[in-house]
Amino acid sequence: MTMNSEVYNVIIIGNVGVGKSTIVNTLKNIYQKIDIPENNSNCTTLYILKNCFEYVINIVEINENIYENGEIIWSKIPNSINGVIICYDVTNKSSLTDITDVLAAFSKNSLSTFLVGCKANSNEKKREIKRKAGVKIAQIFNVPFIEINITAIEEQVKMFFEVFLEMIIKNKVIINNNNNNNNNNNNNNNNNNNNNNNNNNNNKNNNNNNNNNNNNNNNNNNNN
Repeated sequence: MTMNSEVYNVIIIGNVGVGKSTIVNTLKNIYQKIDIPENNSNCTTLYILKNCFEYVINIVEINENIYENGEIIWSKIPNSINGVIICYDVTNKSSLTDITDVLAAFSKNSLSTFLVGCKANSNEKKREIKRKAGVKIAQIFNVPFIEINITAIEEQVKMFFEVFLEMIIKNKVIINNNNNNNNNNNNNNNNNNNNNNNNNNNNKNNNNNNNNNNNNNNNNNNNN
């Protein structure tokens, strides 16, 4: 019997050192029971069996900033993505403020998005971000949220990833770089067309004005 399969592309983003690799390595321990050669050191492929389906999940870790001047830098992410996991470190306040714009951009596109607070087992004195702050941010952007505690990491990672997988399966929203680039090009083309139309209209108006002036001069000469 041939097993049905579906492929999903996911990115996991956040500042360097927030705990992205810990989450990915935990997912590999849970789901990837055999060693699979990876062509891209930043990409991990998981094979998950669920309801007689095989789900192939490509997870790409992104450390660099992908948001600039109010826009996602699409060239820095894979060609098409089905979901995004956004991570911050509860012991580093800037790690949350740095990703709020990205969180807003992806949630605006209705892409399946999950907010994860890492290193929640840290000493309370080291904590710079309270759990309620993460909850509030998640509520603002209408995305699910979890804090990960290293002492129960496998259980917590599996729990949130099962929810996340259901989200991307049901959501069916895909962000495609080509579409975004085409949209930008279309906007530029529309602007150019508008400028050309304005120039044409201005030229026509100027020509009409010149013709009217010439007609008036001719009438004056005839009257004289």
